[in-house]
Amino acid sequence: MLPPTPPEPTLWFALAAEDMGHHEAVTRLTDRVLEARVGWFTPDIRDAIRRWRAPTQVDRYWELKRASDDARRLRLPIRGDFGGLPEVGMIRAQLLLWKRAHIKGERIDVGFIARDTDGKWRLDGAREAVNSGEWAFGVILAYPEPEIEAWYIAGFTPATRAERERAEEQTKRLKFSPMEQPERLTATIAGKDTDTKKVLAALTADDPDRKADCLETSIEDLRKRGERCGLAAFLEAVETEVVPLLGTDD
Repeated sequence: MLPPTPPEPTLWFALAAEDMGHHEAVTRLTDRVLEARVGWFTPDIRDAIRRWRAPTQVDRYWELKRASDDARRLRLPIRGDFGGLPEVGMIRAQLLLWKRAHIKGERIDVGFIARDTDGKWRLDGAREAVNSGEWAFGVILAYPEPEIEAWYIAGFTPATRAERERAEEQTKRLKFSPMEQPERLTATIAGKDTDTKKVLAALTADDPDRKADCLETSIEDLRKRGERCGLAAFLEAVETEVVPLLGTDD
């Protein structure tokens, strides 16, 4: 006997991302903004309020790098003149896949696209893709500069003597605080001191639970530290585009 089908949530979200680091950050930070701004959005009822739609029941998110191939297979119209901006076609392909799912009855209210900039002009291309059509859902871009690890680093607040020592060591090595200026770090370059993955592993002692804790830092601190690495812009987008769909305490 099949389990009963859960009732439809108030909102359906969808996430297209590169990896689980993006999934963890985008989904948790979205919930954190909603918890802060919508008083009745609490952990015990949030799955009844919002759920995340994926291409299949076993997927956690849509794989962004597969979007173009999937869209071509379905003969979706991804081509166009996009002024030479990088990756516009891939992002447009993802939006078209969501549009198709939405039309076929798999409702999507807000789509989130998470992609490392890697120090490139990818965000401009993503914006061009969003502007290339009309979508029945909102679109929020999560583009960490230079990589998603920068967002976790922005949330790292030393809690023990050992962590304070590790933070001081990284600050001395880099000649700037990675927590205060995560945008100055670099995309993965093996052996380079500014490599975001290397810095995050050093700060957290490569502990996945400690890494996840970084997302629980106060929203105010995340906004301040994340002003230039894309984190503040993402938090603002969730507040201005998603919160009104649920209302506030007012």
